Amino acid sequence: DEIRRLYSEEGLGAPVVGRLLGIGATAVRRRMAEMGLASRPVGRYSTPSPIVVDGSVAKIPLFDRAGAVRCEAIIDAIDVPKIAGIRWHFAGGRGAKYVVSNKPRCSLHRFLFGPVPEGFEVDHADGDTLNNRRFNLRLLTHADNTMNRHGANAESASGVRGVSVCGRKWQAQAKLNGKFFYLGLFDSKDAAAAVVSAWRREHMPSSAMDVLAS
Repeated sequence: DEIRRLYSEEGLGAPVVGRLLGIGATAVRRRMAEMGLASRPVGRYSTPSPIVVDGSVAKIPLFDRAGAVRCEAIIDAIDVPKIAGIRWHFAGGRGAKYVVSNKPRCSLHRFLFGPVPEGFEVDHADGDTLNNRRFNLRLLTHADNTMNRHGANAESASGVRGVSVCGRKWQAQAKLNGKFFYLGLFDSKDAAAAVVSAWRREHMPSSAMDVLAS
């Protein structure tokens, strides 16, 4: 019986089992009682996250407070034993967003990577914090990590990193080690974006979004 497997073998709570099977938690608990499975008290943040393995990739559904899947994190299937039995959720405000756990208190990418030497940080190379596969996690210094920003600031009028409106023109600029570099005014946003991206490729090699665009 699938309910028995998910509850007893996978360690999932009745609400999560119900979501996975498309039935209500009450129906799950009723079926559990019929099978003689004792219900266990499980907190919202202590129920282990379900994990779906698809070939070499494993997907971790991340639920919102209403119980709906908000998004999915991915890891290498070989890493499933490391993170099984832990409740993972998506956290973050206007700034960086990460997959984290409250017990133990940690982020998924740091947990998977293991010990990090002093002075280094674990970076998502493609900028996608939901992609926690091994090839996408790398060690960078804080200075190099700040190069790998993806996207403009929330208040940006252009929506493009390093491009701003200047009268009827588009201004291109870059920032490195706390210093701004003016790269010129252009008639189109795309032209300004191309110039600033080329500059970052040359001077900021850790900026994956620019390296991949070359």
